Amino acid sequence: MNRYVWILLGIILVSMKTDTDKTKMICAKWVQFAFKQYDQNTPAPTAKASALTYILKEDKTYEELQYNGMLKIAGKWKFAEDQKKLLFIVTNVNGQTQTEFEGKPTTIILKLTPDTLIIGEEEYLTKAGSKEQLFIHNDQYFVKAK
Repeated sequence: MNRYVWILLGIILVSMKTDTDKTKMICAKWVQFAFKQYDQNTPAPTAKASALTYILKEDKTYEELQYNGMLKIAGKWKFAEDQKKLLFIVTNVNGQTQTEFEGKPTTIILKLTPDTLIIGEEEYLTKAGSKEQLFIHNDQYFVKAK
C-alpha cells in the first residue's frame, strides 16, 4: 500500500513540474519564420513585413505584432486543460480597448521546444461562389528571439 502512495505522489509531482516547465518554455518572444497553408505540402518562408511576433508573458498576458509593428494586439492567453491548445483573448487592438470574448482554445501546439514553436489553426473555409465549407488546417512556425 505504501508503495502505491509513493508512486502516485511521484506521478503528481512530475505532472506539476511539466506544467510549470511548459509555461516557462512558452513564455518568450517568438518570431515567425514560415507558414504552411492547408493546400501546401511544405512550409514557405514568411515575408519579414508580414511575419507575426508573439510575446507571451508569465502573467498570462501577450502582445502580437504584425506588419513591422503597425498592427499591435494585446490581451490574455491561457492553455487548454490538456495544455495542447492555446486560447488568445484580445483586449486591445492598436490602442483601442476591445470587448473581451472568451471562446474555445483553437490554437493547437504542434511542437514546443526551448527554441521552436509550431502552432496550427483549424477553421472552416467557404469557397467563393459556393455554400460548401472546407475544413482547413494552417501552420505557423516560430523561433525564439534572442
